[in-house]
Amino acid sequence: MKRRIIFPIFLLVLLIFLPAMAGGQRPASGADPASESTSAPPAPAASSSLPEPVASDAMDSGVFLLLDDATGDLLTVSDRDFLYGAIVTEMPLLYEKEALKAQGIAAYTCYSKLRQEARQNPDASLHGADFSVNTKDWYIYTTKEQMQERWGENFDDYYARLTDVVDTIFGKTLKSDGELISAVYFAVSAGSTEASADIWGGERSYLQPVASPWDAYAAGYRTKVRLTESDFQKTFLSAYPDAVLGAESETWVQEIKRTDAGAVTEITIGGVTLTGGEVRTLFSLRSQNFTLAFDNGMAVFDVRGWGHGVGMSQNGANYLASQGMACEEILAWYYPGTTLC
Repeated sequence: MKRRIIFPIFLLVLLIFLPAMAGGQRPASGADPASESTSAPPAPAASSSLPEPVASDAMDSGVFLLLDDATGDLLTVSDRDFLYGAIVTEMPLLYEKEALKAQGIAAYTCYSKLRQEARQNPDASLHGADFSVNTKDWYIYTTKEQMQERWGENFDDYYARLTDVVDTIFGKTLKSDGELISAVYFAVSAGSTEASADIWGGERSYLQPVASPWDAYAAGYRTKVRLTESDFQKTFLSAYPDAVLGAESETWVQEIKRTDAGAVTEITIGGVTLTGGEVRTLFSLRSQNFTLAFDNGMAVFDVRGWGHGVGMSQNGANYLASQGMACEEILAWYYPGTTLC
């Protein structure tokens, strides 16, 4: 009971004194984490033969079956080894250890759920794999050999730090009503996380908006994308040729609908109604929390946050860890109502 009382007070103190304490935290990576990518994974590398059939003894929950797009090989990876490779592809090892633990639990939960679903409803294109990865590009999972190549002389120190994290959290998952949750995550929020129903549809009790104001001090929190009105027209009309973009650019945007946190859910441009996610993809924006203005022949997107905004903010997790919060508390904050098992 004491822990439940102290936790909200701790968050209140952070909210009051945040501007004085906050320092810039860089996002986990320049690209969206694998669990929240808005586009499909890369196509598998060309191969003269299909992956070997999966042995029946490999079809258990103690291993992941991964189709490596870098080589076309089918990898059998133990849960423990997967955790190593999943943490480092999603979060810098120089982040706080409690943030790394939270990230590891979230990733392991997310991909364990995906594995479970894949084995219940196999995708023939994966040739027996649970899902695809790219070990060379560090997409979802990478190998110890790839870590050695990238880290060089720092490998021993980094791997020891990683091992300490894995030893602490191995086997832990997040559940809601006894089931694994969709423990999605992203780099930086726009000040609050988003509800899954608003971004993708599909209500999740544990994927609801929660405050994350510390993200406003993160490196990469706010970005701008500028292009000429002519280039805007070309890009938009190439994707939506039925749109009408007349001579007056101020008439191009007719209506915008947003979530309470500010993400664009629906926008009408040139008579064509799109989701904020579609605009984000079309113009390579970091998030769908944006404004769009036309001025002096330029189209300017002012973007806040980095990623889809649903679930755990990785930057937020790192900030909370730096202020003394344990991984269990971080996960409880970003995935409310879940149970750590």
